[in-house]
Amino acid sequence: MACSIDAVTPETVASLDPDTTVVVTVNNRLVWRVHALLLEQAGRDRAVLQLPAACSLTRWLDQLHQERLFCADPAVRSHRLSDFAARLLWEEVVASLQGETPLIDVQLAAARAMAASHDRDEWQVQVQPQEQTEEYLRFMQWRNQYEQRCRELDAQDDNHLYNTLIDSIAAGRLLRLPATMVLAGFNEYSPRLTRLLQACADRGCRLVSLSLPRHEQSQRILSAQKDRSSEWIAAAHWAASELAADPQRRVAIVSPAMEADAVFARRILDRELSPDPFAPAYRYNMTVGRALGEWPVVLAAFRWLSLIAGLCDQGSVRPQQFGQALLAGFCSASAAEQSAMAVLDARLRDSQNIAWNTDQVCAQMDRHVPDFSYVFRQAMAHWRQAASGGRQSTEHWTQLIRETLALLGFPGSTLSSTNYQVCAAFDALLHTFSLLNLYAGRLSGMPAVALLQRMARESMFQPQRDQDVRLDVLGFLEAEHGQWDAVWVLGLTDDVIPASPDPNPFLPVAALARAGAPRATPEREKAWAIEMLQALCGVAPRVVLSYPASEADRALRPSPLLSFFVGAQAGQGQGADTPECLSRARCASLPLETLNDNRGLPLTHILEGGSDLLETQALNPLWGYVRYRLLAKGLKPYPESLNAAIRGMFLHSMAQKVWEMLGSSERLAQLSQVQQDELVAQAVTMAADQTLDGVSPTLAAMEKERGHAVMMTLLDLERERPAFHIVGVEQAASWQHASVKVNLRVDRIDETGYGAKVVMDYKSGQRTPDFQKDWLRPQPVNLQLPLYATVLRQPDEAGQRGQIEALLFAKLNAKKTELSGLGENGTDIAGATSLAKLAPEQSWEVLLDGWERSLQQLARDMSDGVADNRSWAVNDLIYCDVLPFLRLAQESEDD
Repeated sequence: MACSIDAVTPETVASLDPDTTVVVTVNNRLVWRVHALLLEQAGRDRAVLQLPAACSLTRWLDQLHQERLFCADPAVRSHRLSDFAARLLWEEVVASLQGETPLIDVQLAAARAMAASHDRDEWQVQVQPQEQTEEYLRFMQWRNQYEQRCRELDAQDDNHLYNTLIDSIAAGRLLRLPATMVLAGFNEYSPRLTRLLQACADRGCRLVSLSLPRHEQSQRILSAQKDRSSEWIAAAHWAASELAADPQRRVAIVSPAMEADAVFARRILDRELSPDPFAPAYRYNMTVGRALGEWPVVLAAFRWLSLIAGLCDQGSVRPQQFGQALLAGFCSASAAEQSAMAVLDARLRDSQNIAWNTDQVCAQMDRHVPDFSYVFRQAMAHWRQAASGGRQSTEHWTQLIRETLALLGFPGSTLSSTNYQVCAAFDALLHTFSLLNLYAGRLSGMPAVALLQRMARESMFQPQRDQDVRLDVLGFLEAEHGQWDAVWVLGLTDDVIPASPDPNPFLPVAALARAGAPRATPEREKAWAIEMLQALCGVAPRVVLSYPASEADRALRPSPLLSFFVGAQAGQGQGADTPECLSRARCASLPLETLNDNRGLPLTHILEGGSDLLETQALNPLWGYVRYRLLAKGLKPYPESLNAAIRGMFLHSMAQKVWEMLGSSERLAQLSQVQQDELVAQAVTMAADQTLDGVSPTLAAMEKERGHAVMMTLLDLERERPAFHIVGVEQAASWQHASVKVNLRVDRIDETGYGAKVVMDYKSGQRTPDFQKDWLRPQPVNLQLPLYATVLRQPDEAGQRGQIEALLFAKLNAKKTELSGLGENGTDIAGATSLAKLAPEQSWEVLLDGWERSLQQLARDMSDGVADNRSWAVNDLIYCDVLPFLRLAQESEDD
């Protein structure tokens, strides 16, 4: 730099005139540390200390701009673009200039172009003619158009504001510059920052750099851990032992990927962060921002707004919109009403209604939560009246959103400190949203809510740090200038530090490298990594540096840069012993007492249900007990247009009507293809009238066409079968043993020419059961067809059992329509596999008898309360809706 910047100590800064001194830091977090350093001087020299103003560089530039508004500065424009408004303007420009090759993601392209514009000015990137790429030329076209739009709107973004501030200072139009500017935390000075400082120096401002205290001779320990989970557990145990030794000690855990690790880290810390098994876990501050739109209180606001806007704009909403609002909370509904709304949400999921209109929503609210329903109706009426004018400005929608939420009682009666801060941030976001009139245009209700929600998703929020907490969990940049008594830095693998370069694709790499821009080259990344590790090794007198040896099935290596920072005084593996010993000590201090509790209360009444009664008992007895004795089940997904259940009902109804009209294979053989087509079309129409009510006409037409093709293919397959006639379609039946009664509805029963039965089950999904694996194993599963066969084989009055020739699955799927199943030896039904091919030593009748005994045993077990938590195969629980209750396969720590 041309201007001179002298290094000064905190004592020197404390002695400067606070009225003419400003401390400018590299980030907001460092402001607090500078204040703490200066306050230390009060205890040493004097009782009262007036501190100089301290703020981040971004905040100081904003203050300069505010002062410039009162000067006759021609560089100041009428409007200042927020980051979000600037991004909207970039998106408008990019979308309008896509050319012949449309972009897949306009938002992403606009975001990278906006970043490229900033980097180009910040690092004074000069692109030579031979370096210009197609991407760079397109970017410059976008940038020129963006600047033109800004001039038309008389607006400027922060990037333009920064440039004009430098010009204003250099021209002497800003008179109130500090006599002394103290810079804190700047490891390097970009060309634009250098220009700013030079302009200030030329106007008589003295520049100094604050030397922050560091631990140059810190004790450094290298620790290798098995994997990422073990590394976090070791760090948590280490932190607990440090705080147990001295509760006033300040410690930190630092991760290079804190944003990605946040959820995983919280789970580990909440579980492991205690000095002994019976003590409460130590509290911690995690300095990771979270999208404002993800905080529950803000999410609740958007769910209520989406419901009301959807009903007013479209007249109906999807079940998911209705249900999510019911579960949102943060309104004036009482605790009892919120419980009732949760019950209503469960009923929405069980319903097959895929659209709820305004009258239906209000009727359900009146029935379940009459008091809150009155409030909801008021809020909706207010929204409808205010939105009746059509498209409105964002300022109008901001006021309406505030009023509507207030009518709903948002955000409820009591708020925690964190939720209070979140609501304040949400209110500030609403103010920013109200200023988007020039850039967002006039909007209707739903687009206005969607735009505000996007702003909330892209705005990060972090609650204020609890000053009494002694453990910080933070990322590299936040920890760089901190001070603690001990620090554990984890995740230091060779693919993390130094990181791979990530140059902006709109700026040529050669030009970025020449300018020394960040993330441009491997050399730049290596230099940054060395500086960062050097800084982290100086934030505490004792520093543990660790890395995981593996991740899943991938071997990891430590960063090669660690060898520069861990000398002969420290050895690999040291520092990991304490957490391991602590973990073993915990286990030793907790003697385990086991109780084999695998039986519930026996049934005292007849338990009725469908075939799932025995199916769940076969797959996992505890699942059966939880599902049918404790009446616990997982929430179903919200119904959507043409979900599997609706499609299955349509196809079953269509097949039923076809065979009710046909009655036999003889009648089918008599039909020509034209007649068959007409019969199927008639069945499709009748089935659609019964099952596709509420589905959009377009989707219903597509489903009818699909069903017609599937049924035609199935009938062509049925023509190849030996002669049969229909005994029953959708025939009701029941089976009872012990205290269990199973009610059935058999899709179809055929009878062959010699009196044997063929039982058929329709499957509308892409996958049909694997009868070879499911029916021939010690504990059969997929018991629907075996159960049908057992019912049909029950002895008649003469003691004669019914004869079963085959059990068939009819796959009704557009991708593949087929018949498959298992039959007795010698069966000639197309698609049926003879038992002799799979189990030559076993007879058909013995297999059927075995199924019956297995079903009877399952019924007895369920009657006796047998609830063993076991499964025969991993895939048996794919569709289990109470897996958290079973706890058979705990979630991997790496998931």
